[in-house]
Amino acid sequence: MTAFDRLAAAIGYPSDELSPANGVLSLLVDGAKVEVRESGGRMVFSRSLGKFDDDSLRRLAGYAAGRIMKEDAVLAWDPAADDLFLWQDVQTSASDVQLRRVFDVFCASCDWWLARAGEENVSKERVPATMIRP
Repeated sequence: MTAFDRLAAAIGYPSDELSPANGVLSLLVDGAKVEVRESGGRMVFSRSLGKFDDDSLRRLAGYAAGRIMKEDAVLAWDPAADDLFLWQDVQTSASDVQLRRVFDVFCASCDWWLARAGEENVSKERVPATMIRP
């Protein structure tokens, strides 16, 4: 049984929907893709949070230090893809209970960060940069 198969069984993901390609497993979670890579005895979960302007990136990065104290998920920036993403890893030898717990906590972290990312998008739309008042 591969690490991907163990993860799928631990989280209750349908095994007939697994199709790892080039060492990357894509899982559909809450309508979005969570990628899982296996390397060096570890599985790394990652999820894109989207593309942001410099001001939004600075505001979101301001949360990162406090969040790392509460959770193991890490906020990261991929300059080549111009993408902000969240990642977390776990040992492939972790028990099924540990795999499920780490995956569940990672997904909860994604929800928190996606809510903050959504606030950035809403705040931009709420007040235009230039406004003419009568």
